[in-house]
Amino acid sequence: MNEPATEKQVNFMRNLKIEVPDGITKTEARLAIDRVLSKEEKPEVVKIPDKPKSNGNGSMYAAYAKDIFCGFLMYKKEGMISDDELMALSIKLVKQAKEAFE
Repeated sequence: MNEPATEKQVNFMRNLKIEVPDGITKTEARLAIDRVLSKEEKPEVVKIPDKPKSNGNGSMYAAYAKDIFCGFLMYKKEGMISDDELMALSIKLVKQAKEAFE
C-alpha cells in the first residue's frame, strides 16, 4: 500500500509545480495532484443562445409568399423579370403586409 510514487506521477507533479518530497507514496501523489487540479480554474460553460422567439407563423408567411409568387408566374411574360427577383418581391410584399398589421 505504501508503494513509492511512479516516475510518471512525480514528473506530472513537477509539471504542475507541486513540491515533491522524498519518499512520497502513490496515494499521496494522487491526492496532491487531485487537490491542485480541483483548484485550477474550470472552463466556463458556454450556453448556446436560444433562437429568437417566433410567433409560430413562419410557415404561414412562407405559404403566402409562395402563393403570391405562383400568382405572379401566371401573368409573367418572357424576359420581364427573373424567377429569383420575383420570389424576392413576393417575400418583400408579405413582409410589408405583416408589418402593416402588427
